[in-house]
Amino acid sequence: MVDAHIHLDKIELKKQTVEKIVAKAIERNINEIYLLEHTNVLI
Repeated sequence: MVDAHIHLDKIELKKQTVEKIVAKAIERNINEIYLLEHTNVLI
């Protein structure tokens, strides 16, 4: 199992950044990527 999630608050989300993430995933034979956006909502 590979932890394939990425926190969007840690990176600048641009097309070039996403392309680099996808290229690195392919290089590492990762076939799924999860882009997460956390909220600060209290329930």
